[in-house]
Amino acid sequence: MDLDDGTGFVRATMTLIVMFAVIAAGTEAAHADERLPTCGATSAQHAHELADEARRKGEYRRAAQCYRQAGEPVAADRALARAFVETGAASTKKASATLEDAKAQARRIREAFRPKPVARRS
Repeated sequence: MDLDDGTGFVRATMTLIVMFAVIAAGTEAAHADERLPTCGATSAQHAHELADEARRKGEYRRAAQCYRQAGEPVAADRALARAFVETGAASTKKASATLEDAKAQARRIREAFRPKPVARRS
């Protein structure tokens, strides 16, 4: 990569921008709050009812916590697996959008540093 002609610098900058965008998108889920929401049930039966309600609403992490509190580890694991699938799909979409944004930014940078034709004077 020749940094003297200007395009090497742009290429190196674009590469770094794309790498940082991908890293930032990938690590966001790792730094997210990993605590499960509390169930708030007063008994095992109440926990089971709250878990079913949370599952119907799509609140799978809360459902998993309530199923655990109700003493149903298999149902809790299934609800948590469903939560991970949905979180993973959302993270993938966000990473894809971030990567596209980084590519667009890199194109704009490349265009900004592209040599302009010199007008000849007569």
